[in-house]
Amino acid sequence: MSDLCSFKAKTKEDAGRELARVESEISRVVVSLDPLEFVPILLCLEDAINNLEITIIRSRRIEGNLYEDRYFAASQFITEWYVMINDAITAILDNNHFSSKKEIAKLPELSFGIYFDKNLDEQLLLLCKKGELDPNDFIYRKPRIFLNKIPGWFYIAVHGKINRSFKERLEVLFNLRDLLFRRGLLETMLYVSPEGTEVEFDDTGLRKISLPTGVTAESVFEQQGMTPRLLETYASVFDWNSFFREIADENLKHAEMGRNEANIERLRKEDEEIFQAYDSIKSYSETFNEFYGVSFKTFFDFLSAVTYLCFPRRHTLRYWKFSDFLQETKLKTFSTEEIKIVVDLLSESKVKKRYSGFVRFDDLIMTSFRRLTASRLILMEKCYSEALNNDLKGKAFEDACRKMLQSNDFKTINGRVDIPEPTMPYEASFALLGKQKQKTDLDVISSQNNAILVIECKEIKSEKLKLRDEKQFKKYLVEHFFKIKWILDNFQKFENYAGGTLNDLLSVDTNKPVYLFPLLVTNILVNIEGIKETPLITYLELKEMISMKGLFTKTDGTASGAIEVEIKNHRISLPWISFIRKTEAN
Repeated sequence: MSDLCSFKAKTKEDAGRELARVESEISRVVVSLDPLEFVPILLCLEDAINNLEITIIRSRRIEGNLYEDRYFAASQFITEWYVMINDAITAILDNNHFSSKKEIAKLPELSFGIYFDKNLDEQLLLLCKKGELDPNDFIYRKPRIFLNKIPGWFYIAVHGKINRSFKERLEVLFNLRDLLFRRGLLETMLYVSPEGTEVEFDDTGLRKISLPTGVTAESVFEQQGMTPRLLETYASVFDWNSFFREIADENLKHAEMGRNEANIERLRKEDEEIFQAYDSIKSYSETFNEFYGVSFKTFFDFLSAVTYLCFPRRHTLRYWKFSDFLQETKLKTFSTEEIKIVVDLLSESKVKKRYSGFVRFDDLIMTSFRRLTASRLILMEKCYSEALNNDLKGKAFEDACRKMLQSNDFKTINGRVDIPEPTMPYEASFALLGKQKQKTDLDVISSQNNAILVIECKEIKSEKLKLRDEKQFKKYLVEHFFKIKWILDNFQKFENYAGGTLNDLLSVDTNKPVYLFPLLVTNILVNIEGIKETPLITYLELKEMISMKGLFTKTDGTASGAIEVEIKNHRISLPWISFIRKTEAN
């Protein structure tokens, strides 16, 4: 058992000394742990946390009964646990040389829970009355201050009878968890938190953090790019290219039914949409084959088949001797070579900070639903980010924006409108772009109630591209504003290039005030502030915006102005420019 005494670090030097002690203690603990005894328990615990994550996402997105700060706190806490469990598994596998041939013991059934501002004993009693817990279940509990301000608890319940030796293994793992937690917190203090931060653990393991005046946990996370808006809007599978989010949300409604055979068909539908989203991207399948040495379809179908083998169980952990795995009946359609390639890809151990879809030890192979889905996405996104042409013009993204607008009763021009002449004054174009741009286009034009949305679409196909080109978005925003001014000053030309009158194309009555709304829309969040003339929003924010009935009628008849709208606690200002077409009658 490791030495988990209380400590207080007032300076980064204190934190560094304590970190060295904690690192030494972690190494001492893990070197004595047999993977066959401890890794399966950790995988079951990870699975229980994944169940909790599903419940929290459903509570937020489907039921709408989890407040923003608590959703953020829960998401951060769950991420922290995923990291610690993966670190523990990696450390156990890397720091011992057991070659035990004994069988894996019976897998435990675990539940994981979080409670905010409530008496934990009362909540556990309530769960017992509901049948979700049994009074004889072993409960491990810890107090917690979420986001350094919300008091609460987390607990782990072990269902059914457990013997003394199993309790001892759990205590070792909980002890290791505390060490990893301390290491993470000390690393945060050393490398992330500002000077003046103090960290303290008491005997219960409850952390106490004193941040400098004016600094909050949220602001520290925000400096690292982790914000509630990012959690709400970022989608690794771009839902503009499929109905994945809608299907996933529909599945969340049934998540309380459990992971069982009845839900596999819903899971298959999700997989179909995910596959279609990637496979429809130009050259993706060819690039994947070159990148990984196996076809994208084989890779995806094989992992789906293994996932379905895991899914019908309360805990989705499955393990095989590798020779038995190769003979699994439901994997017979894949060759031995194909199976070995994919398993090797998902059990890569060349990098220190790895997340393996398949955990390998001796002749054993272990996996779970969460491991398979997360690691599958990591490999697909790696190919997506590093191997594809990072063209910010994406026809599929534009088409998806049009389709979304049309489905919300917006009259929409079917394609881009090409403008074969400069839309920016020479001086502005040269200052912004270093040249006079001779032609441009308008990606998406849509209207409702005499409000015309003029949308510039930027599909980001790479996280690296997003980080490299964030400053470039300022130029896009300014250029788009000049396009709007050009429309205002060249109304007849605009109609000619669009191929018809605004009344015919967009049902706009130009004898009444017409409002032009410039928008720049990205598929994923770009963490820069837009200019006041052109807001920068995500696809999901646009989707929320146009669902607000009557939003674009909240104008006051002036030549210009802005509508203030709040989406997921994020305030967005929507500017407009107004005009009335002059006729002979005028």
